[in-house]
Amino acid sequence: MTAIAWKDNKIAAESHTVSDDDSVKYPTFKLERVGVYVYGVAGERCPGNAIVTKYLFAGRRLRKRLKPLDDFDFSVLIAGPEGAYLADSSGDIEKLTAPFWAIGSGAASCMAAMEMGADAELAVRIATKWAPKCEGPVRVETING
Repeated sequence: MTAIAWKDNKIAAESHTVSDDDSVKYPTFKLERVGVYVYGVAGERCPGNAIVTKYLFAGRRLRKRLKPLDDFDFSVLIAGPEGAYLADSSGDIEKLTAPFWAIGSGAASCMAAMEMGADAELAVRIATKWAPKCEGPVRVETING
């Protein structure tokens, strides 16, 4: 499962994929950098970073809207110099006004931790302890503006 968190100028994600029945576990990179943006994808039927990159960015600039990808079910947390955005398979891209955000099955643990003062990295570390199937190590990317 997935825990991806954004706060201040950092985005963090745990680095394992685990199948629903726990039969398959493997390390994976859940954060990708495109120009000044870093994004992470969570979802049951995630199309993968290559497809998301193709539809989410025009060159190195963030699009205003995604092409809807009805065959998939995913959320994307995008961090850039001007803040963060949330996109999903419906095609919507929303600029976040909250001071922090998280997606994935570990989102509730991350949000609670950040509400209590944790940064994005610590929030994801906490999710790897308490959220089912979220496993470390934690990767962190800093957004330069």
